[in-house]
Amino acid sequence: MLRVVTEGVSGEGLLRRPVLLRGIRLGHPTDLLLDLETMRVIGIEVRCGDTADRFLPLPAAELREEAIGVRSALQLLDERDLAFYRRRGASFRAARGLPVERDGRPVGALVDVVAGPDGAIVELVADAEGRRVRVPVARGVSIAGRPAASAA
Repeated sequence: MLRVVTEGVSGEGLLRRPVLLRGIRLGHPTDLLLDLETMRVIGIEVRCGDTADRFLPLPAAELREEAIGVRSALQLLDERDLAFYRRRGASFRAARGLPVERDGRPVGALVDVVAGPDGAIVELVADAEGRRVRVPVARGVSIAGRPAASAA
């Protein structure tokens, strides 16, 4: 039996996990959608076995150590719904490389995010001149100058 994630999970780690329904592979993640103001993972873009791109809202996902579980295939929203969420969120893949700042000072380029089981981004991972730096999300931390709502 796959164990549910109870601590932080990296965005890159999520992108490597299959999406399963009772052990049946439905597809694989292609991107994460982020809300950069609230520092949350909104959901997961999934390429399904029928080659359709769908959206899995994070609250509907069961984050497990080896996979992303769903209770029903109906939780995977169609491309029309995916377009709605894309307009309101930021692509994780597109956000990589954006500047991470702490108190207005550059830390490095975004490489990864670490999210808790509830989707709250708890850490940013930045490349600072070839060195990986973990930046806890707190007051004064921003991606591309967009401070978290809690920092206002």
